[in-house]
Amino acid sequence: MKSILLLLSLLSLAAVAAKDSKADEAAIRKVVQDEVAAWNAGDAIAYSRHFAEDGTFTNIRGEFYSGHEAF
Repeated sequence: MKSILLLLSLLSLAAVAAKDSKADEAAIRKVVQDEVAAWNAGDAIAYSRHFAEDGTFTNIRGEFYSGHEAF
């Protein structure tokens, strides 16, 4: 009986995790779509909208930037 309850609990957790995973994927895809649209429009401010306040970025030339404002 304990095994069945444990299995049911694990299946419930897996279902919740799968739902959260789909929501996370949709949110990530939205960020990428926003960045593509901003890039294509030449809008640097919109492109950097999702960049973290404390994030870092190194471009293809090796130039290093730290923080949202620098990016």
